[in-house]
Order: sequence, then C-alpha cells, then structure tokens
Amino acid sequence: MKPWIIWLLAASFYALEFFQRVAPSVIAKPLMETFQLSPATFGLIVSFYFYAYGIFQIPAGILLDKYGPRLSLAVAALIVSIGTYLFAHTEQLSFLIMARILVGIGSAFAFVGCLKLARVWFSARSFPFVVGLTNTLGIIGVLFGQEPLTIMIKHLGWQTSLIISAYIGVVIAILIVCFVRNKPPQRLRLVKPPAETLSILNSLKIIFSSKQAWLISLYAGL
Repeated sequence: MKPWIIWLLAASFYALEFFQRVAPSVIAKPLMETFQLSPATFGLIVSFYFYAYGIFQIPAGILLDKYGPRLSLAVAALIVSIGTYLFAHTEQLSFLIMARILVGIGSAFAFVGCLKLARVWFSARSFPFVVGLTNTLGIIGVLFGQEPLTIMIKHLGWQTSLIISAYIGVVIAILIVCFVRNKPPQRLRLVKPPAETLSILNSLKIIFSSKQAWLISLYAGL
C-alpha cells in the first residue's frame, strides 16, 4: 500500500493544482465586480499563471532531481497555498498578478513530481496505468473547480472559498512531508540508478534531438 499512498498524496496536489488552474473561470464575475476589472484586464491577470507554469517546467524537473519529490512537492504546495491566500486577500492589481505567478510556479511541480514518484515506486509495466490515474485525479480537481466551487462561492463568497482551498494545500504539504519518500528501500528498488549523471545541457540536447519527444509535445500542444 505504501507506493499507492505516496502516489495518492502527490496526485492530490496535482488535483489541487488543476482546481487552481480552472477556478478563475468561476470567480471571474465576482472578481471583476470586486476590483472593477475589464474582461481584458482579468484575462491578463489569469494568463500570468500559464506564463509561470510553462517557464518553470524545466527548473521544476531539475529541482525534483536535486532535492527529491518529497521536499520539492511540499514546498510547491505551500507556494500554491500562499499564492491562493494572497489572491483572496489582496486589494491591489499588482498583488493579484504576483499571486497568480506564485500559483503557477508551485503548480509546475505537481505533474512532474507525480511522474518522478511513479517511476521509482512502481514497475515499468505499471507506469502508464499510474500516469493515467494521475490524469484522472487531475480531472476530478477540474470538476471541483466548477459546479462545487460555484456553490461554495454562492454561500461563502469567492475569497473564503479560495482561502479554504489554500488551507487544503497546506494540509497536503504537511502530509507529503510526513508520508512521501523519494525512493523505496534498497531491497525494494524497481529502477536501477543511472550509470552516469548527465549535465543539464547534455540532457536537454538528448531531449531536443528526439523525434518522439517532439511528436509527443506537438500532440500535447494541439
């Protein structure tokens, strides 16, 4: 059960990240009314999440390799929570942008961290199945970021609803620290360590020269 518990905690952070990704579509109207924002300005604020999320994909992978998923995911979950809390409390446009950037930076670690843990805690045969389950949990986060969030906003307001999600992120971070381990004990290792450690530049060269990597990226982008 230990691998599944570890995966579930990491995937729960991924679900929370997905929740944060789609939440602005629900809070758009009350947020625009609160801050007197035009649709264009609101769209600009929301877009900073994706800028940060995209830019931090490679640094997230590097940090996950260097410090391990346990510390990286816990800190990332806290960053998402801080960004969400700041977004719900601020009264300034610049802080709204900063908050979405923080949420984007923290969210960049979620799915990559799940892949990292799945690679070392599960066999190669189970890896695609675990990745599929991870995506499924992410979509559950999307579902909670729609109708359930709409109901919460109706009864509690958009600020309180976001603050609750920030507290959930803190709980997930604590659980990750308590229960997630970077790799199994030596006797249970499923993946052999690499014979040599490549530099970041050489690693990127291998990826960018891979036809399969470009095809997968193009497919995901479309």
